[in-house]
Amino acid sequence: MAELLIKIYVMGITIGPEANAFAARRDEARIERSELRTSEASKEGRTARLHQRTSENEHFKVEEGFLYEAGIAD
Repeated sequence: MAELLIKIYVMGITIGPEANAFAARRDEARIERSELRTSEASKEGRTARLHQRTSENEHFKVEEGFLYEAGIAD
């Protein structure tokens, strides 16, 4: 987005503070999304999600008893 503002400036169009703030917010959001995607795809992220699911399943076993396992119907 900042590249667009530079091009607009070179063309001679006045850029106000709101346009600059908008570009900064948009760039920050883009970077956050990119970092989130990177962390989700990383091995550490996958391992963390696996541990979270495992702990949730253990919690459900405690709450529901041992009948709360895959393949066991009521």
